[in-house]
Amino acid sequence: MPTLSNAEVFGNSEFYSGSIENIRRVVDALTIGSGKKASFGESTCEIYQEEVDQLIDSRLSAYYATPLVKETDTTYYPAPIPYIASRLCAANIVLVELADIDAATSQYAEAAKNAALDELDRLTQGIFAGSQRLSGQRIRTRSRVVNTGIVPLATSPDFKAQRGA
Repeated sequence: MPTLSNAEVFGNSEFYSGSIENIRRVVDALTIGSGKKASFGESTCEIYQEEVDQLIDSRLSAYYATPLVKETDTTYYPAPIPYIASRLCAANIVLVELADIDAATSQYAEAAKNAALDELDRLTQGIFAGSQRLSGQRIRTRSRVVNTGIVPLATSPDFKAQRGA
């Protein structure tokens, strides 16, 4: 099997999960039984992509400025964000939009979703412990006194307005 480049796998999308073609490939890989194909439109896919991006942003917002930015030397988000996002998005589409699939496929999609969520948990735990970092992302400063998740970033318009800048 030929190796695909990042552009071929994730496309050049503003969503963490990549293009709709990438999501269709992942949905097809979840083995939809009985010859059923992934038949969902771009607007349906975008709903799930936005939902997954919000989930990822909510988990990472205590550590990084969100939404995440693409790496400066590439047009992609840092690993493993595209992998996690595409698996979560595809699993949600299979479980909700293609609900009439066979039980084995539903179990496989549920397992793929849980694996992606576990990977996101490992990532956030690694960031918290200081053993992992997302390249190219702006880190929120940690404070022992104030929860940085509720304090605006020093560069945000809200912060500057509060300081009279």
